[in-house]
Amino acid sequence: MKRQGDKKGVGPSVLVISIVLALIAGGVIGVVFSNLGLFGSGSSPSENFSTVTVAEFEKLERRVSFLENLSMNATVSGTDNLWPVDEIYRFAENSVVKIKVTKTSEGFFERTQTGVGSGFVYNDSGHIVTNQHVVEGADEILVKFYNGETVKAEAVGSDPYSDLAVIKVNSTNLDCELTPLNFGESSALETGDRVVAVGNPFGLEGTTTFGIVSQTGRVLSSGTRYLIPGVIQIDAPINPGNSGGPLLDLSGKVVGITTAIQSQTGTFSGIGYAVPSDLVKRVVQSLIEEGEYEHSWLGISGKNVTYDIALNRNLERVRGFFVKAVSQDGPSVGKVKEDDIILKIDGKEVMGIGDILSYIGLRKSPGDKVSLQILRDGEKTTVTVELGVRPSA
Repeated sequence: MKRQGDKKGVGPSVLVISIVLALIAGGVIGVVFSNLGLFGSGSSPSENFSTVTVAEFEKLERRVSFLENLSMNATVSGTDNLWPVDEIYRFAENSVVKIKVTKTSEGFFERTQTGVGSGFVYNDSGHIVTNQHVVEGADEILVKFYNGETVKAEAVGSDPYSDLAVIKVNSTNLDCELTPLNFGESSALETGDRVVAVGNPFGLEGTTTFGIVSQTGRVLSSGTRYLIPGVIQIDAPINPGNSGGPLLDLSGKVVGITTAIQSQTGTFSGIGYAVPSDLVKRVVQSLIEEGEYEHSWLGISGKNVTYDIALNRNLERVRGFFVKAVSQDGPSVGKVKEDDIILKIDGKEVMGIGDILSYIGLRKSPGDKVSLQILRDGEKTTVTVELGVRPSA
C-alpha cells in the first residue's frame, strides 16, 4: 500500500502531526502563562500569545491521535478509537472517485447514454472498486479524482452475483497520488453502529452522509436468480450516484460498498443497502487476479419455514429452510431431498435462507465441506455436502 510516510525523509503525514502538536503546545503555553499572570498588567493573553479553548484543544488532540493511528496503520478496535465524521471524511475524500460511463444503446436508432457512480482506490497499482451495475455495458469509463484530474479506465473484471466490479487506471501518468482505503470486518458490525457513506449522489462530488446500521445479514437481489448474502441495511442517506462508494465505520475503514436503496420514488426513503466488506475482500482480489469469482453452491432451492410449515412438521418454533427442489447436477443431490428442513449448518442454527447464504458465501469456498442437520420424516439426521461452484444464472 502506497503511503506518504513510506518515502524517505519526513512524510507529509508526519509533518502534519508535528505541526498540530506544535499548535497544541503553543496553546497550552498560552493558557499556562495566562494563569500565572506572566503577560504583565493590563495585557490580555490573546493580545500576546495564541490560545486555544478546551474544546479546540480536545479536537486537536483527537486529530493528532487519528493521524498517528492511520500513519502507523494500527489495528483499530474498541470505542476509544472512534473518530469524528469530519476526520473520517478528510481521510477518505482523496480515495473516493467519481465514475462517469458512456453507453450506446442498441436498436433502430442508436442512442448514447451517460451515467454517474462512485468508487474508491483499492491499491496503488490503479485498481478501483465499484458496483457492477455502474460500469456494466460501458463503452467508455472516465474516473475523476479529488484534484479534478480525469482519466480513462479499463474494466478488469466484474461479478453480477455480488454486484462488484474492478476497473483500472494508468497509475504512472497521474498527477495525484493514489490513496487506498483500509478494509474492516463487516462481520463485526452490530445494529446501531454508526457509519459514514461517501460518494457522488446525483453527481454531487465528495458528498458524505452519516447514519447507523439498521440491520445486518440481509439478502438482496443481484438482478439474477441468485441473492447477495450478508447485506448491510443502513439509514445513512444514499441516492443514485452513491453506488460503488465506500461505507466506513468510525475507525475510517471500509465495511461495505453502497449499492442500492429501497424506494417508491427513486430517491432515498430511509433504507439503503451495502455489500459487506467480508464479501468484497473475497471477490475483488479474485477479479484482479482471475477476472471472475467462483461462488460456493449447495444446489437447493426453497423457502423459509413459515408458521404453518412449523405447525405441520411439529417444530417447536418457526425456524429453518424448507427445501422445495434439489438441482440434479448439484452437490446436494442424493443427500438432501425435497421437503427436507435444514435446521443447522456446521452446528449453527438456520433461521432462514439468509443464514445459509451468508455462511457459505462469506466463510466457505467451492470444495469445502459443510454439515447440514436436517429434519426428514419427523427425524433429525445429519449429512455432509461438498460445496460446488455456482453455475451461471
